[in-house]
Amino acid sequence: MNPTEENLREVTTHELAHSLDNNGNASNPQSKLSDYQKFLFRDFFTLDYLSQGSTEASSPPRNACLPVVDEFGIVVAQAPFANTVIEGTTQSVCNNGVLNPRYIDSQTGPAV
Repeated sequence: MNPTEENLREVTTHELAHSLDNNGNASNPQSKLSDYQKFLFRDFFTLDYLSQGSTEASSPPRNACLPVVDEFGIVVAQAPFANTVIEGTTQSVCNNGVLNPRYIDSQTGPAV
């Protein structure tokens, strides 16, 4: 990948924010606040699961590349990575509804 000037600015700003969060306000960093922790959990959960059950087995995983369709054929949730391409290429993250193998860890399964 050949990063653009804009990519470098975005990454630098992102990393600087981590530094400020962890060092600039060490007694109460933003990333430790309960609202932020709830945001992270919601973000993780909605990308990875269709609904939250009482156990992992009762929490159906969400397909990153296919929309969720109810019994009437109505799309109730879009696939989060369906139309995403790998930056700097024309290669899709999903291929015909299947996550690109590049994003699947052989030990843990899909990384998304």
